[in-house]
Amino acid sequence: MTRADLAASVSTGAREQLHLVARLAVLRHLGTGTKGLPLLLDDPLVGTDDERFRGVLGFLLEDLLFDRPALLVSCHEERHESWLAALPPVLASRVRRVRLPGRSGTATDGFPAAGPELTPLPGGE
Repeated sequence: MTRADLAASVSTGAREQLHLVARLAVLRHLGTGTKGLPLLLDDPLVGTDDERFRGVLGFLLEDLLFDRPALLVSCHEERHESWLAALPPVLASRVRRVRLPGRSGTATDGFPAAGPELTPLPGGE
């Protein structure tokens, strides 16, 4: 299958999920825990519908990121806030949310203007 065939036959969300699976397969062979590489994701599921978005992030949090540091960067604050609010407390405790300052470096209402980063903590710490 060529790249053009793939682009014509599957949705943007499906392509994003395939790319994520390929990255996860490579990371699996690079080690886990403190000896492994962290998983860095920059809005990997923008084109994925909400149900699959929640499913993929839940899978990552529950099954893959218990032994690997990860950083997920997003400008889609509401989507991630909704996902985080729906998590059971035991899983939500494994996610650290960090807001970064906006371009001007100023904050509004005590919070920076930029969207959140959701970072599952290694080992649920």
